[in-house]
Amino acid sequence: MTKYYVYRFCKNSGFAFKRTKTTDYWTHDFSVCWQYSKKGAENIVKFNEERKKNNLYQYGMVSVDEVEKMLKKYNEHEDEMTYIAECMNERPYWI
Repeated sequence: MTKYYVYRFCKNSGFAFKRTKTTDYWTHDFSVCWQYSKKGAENIVKFNEERKKNNLYQYGMVSVDEVEKMLKKYNEHEDEMTYIAECMNERPYWI
């Protein structure tokens, strides 16, 4: 049975993963986080999306097998954007 991590994303701080099963603790290190069933992860994402007060965070879930691939893709995207900004002698928007 596939397990899932619940994450929240903020463009300023990147990805954070739900660390514990019941409390609202978040960390950038997914390896120490709780792994949820698909239904459990879906319910947590739905709950957090419904109660958010602003658009600071986006919530989602990712398969345990796919998390490293997702983070690698995100980091490559950031590096590409930094490279382009430096080539144009502009300050990247995230700094």
